[in-house]
Amino acid sequence: PGPYRGEGVVVGIIDSGINFGSPSFSAVGPIDGYAHTNPLGNGNYLGTCAVGGVDEGRCNDKLIGGYDFVCGAPENACATADIREEPGFGDTNSHGSHVASTVAGNTRDAVFSGNTIRISGVAPHANIIAYDVCYTQISTGRGLCGNTSTTAAVNQAVADGIVDVLNYSISGGSSPWTEATSLAFLGAVDAGIFVAASAGNSGPGPNTMGHHEPWVSSTAAAQHGRAGFGIAMSVTGPAPVPANLAPIIVNQGSGGVDFSATIPGTTPLFISAGINTASDGCAAYPANTFAGGIAVIRRGTCSFAIKVNNASAAGAVAVIIANNAAGVILPSVPGTTVPVFSVTQAEGDALRNFGQANPTTTTAQISFPAIPLPNTPDALAAFSSRGPAGTFNIMKPDITAPGVDVLAVTSGTALTGSENLVGLLSGTSMASPHQAGAAALVRQARPTWTPPEIKSALAMTANQTVYLEDQVTLANPFARGSGRVQVDRAINAGLVLDETLANYQAANPATGGDPTTLNQPNLYNRSCFPTCVFFRTFRNPNAVSTSWRVQLQGVSGAVSPIITVPANGTLRVKFTIYGATLPANGSTAFGNVVLTPAIGSAPVLRMPIGVAVQPPVANLPASLALSIATNAVGSVYFPVSNTGGSTLTYNFVNGGTGAQRLIDATSQGVASGFRSTTYTDPATAGSQAQYAADDFVITQNTQITTLFSQGFVVSNTVLTTAATNLTFSIYPDAGGLPAGNPQTNPAAAVWTY
Repeated sequence: PGPYRGEGVVVGIIDSGINFGSPSFSAVGPIDGYAHTNPLGNGNYLGTCAVGGVDEGRCNDKLIGGYDFVCGAPENACATADIREEPGFGDTNSHGSHVASTVAGNTRDAVFSGNTIRISGVAPHANIIAYDVCYTQISTGRGLCGNTSTTAAVNQAVADGIVDVLNYSISGGSSPWTEATSLAFLGAVDAGIFVAASAGNSGPGPNTMGHHEPWVSSTAAAQHGRAGFGIAMSVTGPAPVPANLAPIIVNQGSGGVDFSATIPGTTPLFISAGINTASDGCAAYPANTFAGGIAVIRRGTCSFAIKVNNASAAGAVAVIIANNAAGVILPSVPGTTVPVFSVTQAEGDALRNFGQANPTTTTAQISFPAIPLPNTPDALAAFSSRGPAGTFNIMKPDITAPGVDVLAVTSGTALTGSENLVGLLSGTSMASPHQAGAAALVRQARPTWTPPEIKSALAMTANQTVYLEDQVTLANPFARGSGRVQVDRAINAGLVLDETLANYQAANPATGGDPTTLNQPNLYNRSCFPTCVFFRTFRNPNAVSTSWRVQLQGVSGAVSPIITVPANGTLRVKFTIYGATLPANGSTAFGNVVLTPAIGSAPVLRMPIGVAVQPPVANLPASLALSIATNAVGSVYFPVSNTGGSTLTYNFVNGGTGAQRLIDATSQGVASGFRSTTYTDPATAGSQAQYAADDFVITQNTQITTLFSQGFVVSNTVLTTAATNLTFSIYPDAGGLPAGNPQTNPAAAVWTY
């Protein structure tokens, strides 16, 4: 903990409500004893916490207000079928409580998986207002949030006049200048409120993210070094025990009895006799088969609960279910009486092999409590949505924050009775509140900075060493944005960038605007040919002028190598990127602007660069018409245009072939032509059935490319049955009739197919 913990800052949580009885939201911090101060004055609360409101008595000096936009206006949905939602801002979904406690929950001790763990919000001394806009769809368990409610909540936060930061872990924002909630966010930013939002959980494919708004900071999700908690099982004998059996991390079953004490290492481990069969454990075992031991049984045919109950009836004190296919299983075992765990197919095979080799002497231990499991920090979650932001010249996401296996407050399905509940959740919904909490600390430390300035400070000081989900490959800005948030550096940023409401509005591409002109902490243009120019206006928040060395990395371009920004003043800097050096294939080249302080200890600042050169696109008329006489010369003129993003180089091929449609006659209303009246048995191989002919005239040498004749088959018979072969022939004309026919004079044909 540093000197800034959110004192005096108010955060608004637009979500599913809040578990108001949780110690994470108490007026006095359970660990540090911090007594929150209500900025509205003691006993004064906003929304439904006010006297006479449905939430009266649920607020305190930390949780200073709340609103219900689901049961109340504009949604008015409490009586709707298949919806779980209660009047007031209480939470029965968990999402809102988890988000709120991540942003600003008190520092406290929580019990999870048998461990006492200290948890804290990013800004634990901040005040909270809950804006309840989401409800639970009972049939699917999904949280749903109406955009009329979300828009109303944002506008209410502006009207409340004391909110510093909003967190919005809800999807949307793909059309910044037309969506109602996106435009409400623009109003909030203009009113001095920083807005953090989730990037979306549709990764890792490109162009999958939401919240393209340039005035909102969209958050990608990464690991933070701990992959949840796991139960460790170790085979303890006989020696030597293979390394892959000491330990194995097992998954605990649900719906049965709690696992609350270690099963000691002297416990026998028994392998079910039918472990290699499809219906292992589905029939009763002989008495005492697993007496006092741990039973290992294979998944398949019958339910997990049947297998477990059969094993426990034969004396098992715990059951391990081994998967019968690749992957992980989480057994649901209602009505069982012993602890149940699962292992993968490979782990089950290893247990089987060792146990069968040592049938009377194998022992194992299952340890309690669960142990924290490590993972690679700053590796993106596969689900984290990726940029670019559609076809907008806006670089997204903005930043990365922890969003995998985050431990925070949850709730039950009733408003009370789950005050001490915590749980692990993953998603960019969990990453966004980390950024919101960081913004709250920056607001506390730098109260005069505008929301765009806070956004720029967080972005330019972020750690760019972020990996893709493979945990090896470095991520680019379409995956990680500016990098993983580092709030301790953000509060000391030596330069910041501001932007205005008017400029945000004017940048709308639909009205001729250009988002590349916005004063963003990055440079992005998806059509940079032959060059693209960016201007960025930096403000020096310090009382003394500062000089900075400026470098372009990863792309070719030009910028002044040294800049000096006056004390409390601004400087407009021109950046030119040479797109002509890039391949004209639409792929994005990435780089950085690096600003290093000439003197002093201010953090190095980095702004991502992303530029692309689109390929040329030739536009020609679909067809040309020209009439010329035989052996004459003619001309036709046509335009060639390029609607692509780079130079079109083309030439003409003075050659080739042309096509003519010599005959196009339908049979309808045509009395001329010749049709035979000769019928033979179609089943006789090689015999003719019925043939038809018509005449046509050609005036010059030609090459036939297509012959087409509309026909029919007798009695709706399939063609290949009615006619085992079909022959086209062209005969010379003989007074309007063919000079031969396929039956009596086939050799007279000049062409046959």
